[in-house]
Amino acid sequence: MAIDSGFRQLSSDLIPWLGVKQMYLSPSARGFQLVAVLSSRLPRRTPLLAQWAAKLQSLLRSLPPDAAVLIHDSCAGHRLLQRACRLHRIPAVKILLFDELCGHTVKSGHTVKSGHTAHPLWQTACQTLAVSDSLRSDTAAENGGFLAVPAEGPLGGLHEELRNVPMHDRVLFALAERVHLLQVRRGGHVQRMLTASRLLQFAQGKQITVSDPPQCASSTAERSVGVRLQRLPGDAPSMPADGPLQEPDKWLVHWTREFRGPWPGESETQYHDAILLDASADHSAFSTLQRILREELLRSSALAIRGGSSVISFSEVPLHEFRGRRVYRRHRRRYDFEPWGVALRKTVLLQLGAAPVSYADEQSWLEFPAARRPWFQRRVRSAVLDTVAEREWRLCGDLSLQTFGSDDLTIFVDNSSAAAALREWCRFPVLVLPGEQPVRQV
Repeated sequence: MAIDSGFRQLSSDLIPWLGVKQMYLSPSARGFQLVAVLSSRLPRRTPLLAQWAAKLQSLLRSLPPDAAVLIHDSCAGHRLLQRACRLHRIPAVKILLFDELCGHTVKSGHTVKSGHTAHPLWQTACQTLAVSDSLRSDTAAENGGFLAVPAEGPLGGLHEELRNVPMHDRVLFALAERVHLLQVRRGGHVQRMLTASRLLQFAQGKQITVSDPPQCASSTAERSVGVRLQRLPGDAPSMPADGPLQEPDKWLVHWTREFRGPWPGESETQYHDAILLDASADHSAFSTLQRILREELLRSSALAIRGGSSVISFSEVPLHEFRGRRVYRRHRRRYDFEPWGVALRKTVLLQLGAAPVSYADEQSWLEFPAARRPWFQRRVRSAVLDTVAEREWRLCGDLSLQTFGSDDLTIFVDNSSAAAALREWCRFPVLVLPGEQPVRQV
């Protein structure tokens, strides 16, 4: 098989970056100005991720018509980047490292070996994959082809700053004509490559831009006050005389937290579209509460439930104690006893099958009756966590709130601004938790 024009010999200044002397561009990737979008670890919180996505889209809108974005599956935010490219109809060129190329070519009956004999076989594998790639039915905006590199040589040629940087990151930085750094973490791989580019004077002839750091997200109350659905006629529902603050023994409480990632029942693509297309994307604890009220549904979850049963968790802890018990759990990366949620009358939940959990030792699990296993909870009492103190109850399956009236369900929120926003459309009474206390960390 003749060597086609897609094979390019790399210049000597790339040896300290890659440890290879050649690369291959598939036919559909040729003629593009290759752009790399690099970022340190993506933020987990949805508002900050939405800010990151806004910077990404601003960048994509500024690219010239002949630009294509280099993408590798191990890069931070690659799925979100891929979706953004598709929405903006910008071709994406996939990076294939040596081992990844092997996986693609084995299906075609070709063998790619490592070592001295790899070079001609690697070339054959590239051309073989390029043929099948050209037969794909994707539109040009979806299929930008691929860029492949052979097996990496001895590490002795690499610059000291790059020794621990993954090959896919180095390929992105070194082989793109334009490099855009959306987020740079101190001491991370992106910063090391930026430092190496300056030490090696590698930036000559290459456009490298660094985005401004993301601004801090505004508070939940500030983000949420503008949320409006529908104003109900008449006065807001009144609080029951024996409400959860007056007679806490009659109520069980379900608090909401910030939700990270797609909502339950939402696909990753839908989540990415919400982040990319809705600048106000918000998965805060208050946003989670609003979603529950809009759907009038509490969704069950099997997360952290022994045996995999899908349940809704409640607490018997009095609502007036929540502020004093709010604590950040480092090992879980979340707060307990958030000041947002729903209080439901205990007698109604008992009729629906809710019951308190049974706190037991680990060895008791095997002896626990099968029908009661959804209510098993391992007893832990330490300086970090006290599960017994949570006084947990559980209900199996989802719970519709449509049959609940204002006497049996009360909403609680952190501040008066959020309460005022909810009262404009929520059919349940809304109360603001009294008092303010500093957040403890354990």
